[in-house]
Amino acid sequence: MSAQINLLPKKGFANSALGSILEFFSTYGRYIIVGTQLIVLIAFFSRFKLDRELTDLRDAVDQKKAIITDLQIFESEVRLLQQRLKNIRDLKQGHDFVRDTLSVVKTVLPPGTVLEDLNIQAYSFGVDGISQDQQAFADLIITLRKSEELDNILFSNISKSADSEIIEFSFSADMKDYSQQNPEGSGVSAEGGVVPVLEGVNEEL
Repeated sequence: MSAQINLLPKKGFANSALGSILEFFSTYGRYIIVGTQLIVLIAFFSRFKLDRELTDLRDAVDQKKAIITDLQIFESEVRLLQQRLKNIRDLKQGHDFVRDTLSVVKTVLPPGTVLEDLNIQAYSFGVDGISQDQQAFADLIITLRKSEELDNILFSNISKSADSEIIEFSFSADMKDYSQQNPEGSGVSAEGGVVPVLEGVNEEL
């Protein structure tokens, strides 16, 4: 013999708050549980997909890092090559400057004037020399003024021997073509392109 016991009130319980809650969970609760389980399963399987994407992303980042490293090495080699080419150009330009300077100095020294010392610097040069007399020295100044290759010619240390006609002098000049390429290296200029400095010159001049 069995007996059924119903603990729920028979009257008015379905309309009460507790009854509504129990009815809701008994009716829709299982759907909520199933839906929650589905969400958990989807999240679980999505993890494998996300892990795979993360692995692929890391591989792509590593590949790009390797490419960047290779490019940095290549860039360093290119810069080194550019520096070497610049050094070669500078060396060639220096060789050309020395050659052109010697050629110009040879053409501006008139007969009776002898070169004693030549100091070549960047885009300019200095000369120490002697002229056998005043005429040779005057010819030197005229030749320098007519020179189209020289600029900013500056005379200094002009002196005349007390017992002869020999005149000792020093002058510096810029090579015009080279100094125009490097304006910072230019010196003092004056009308006619020659600046004689007569301080200390013997009065017999």
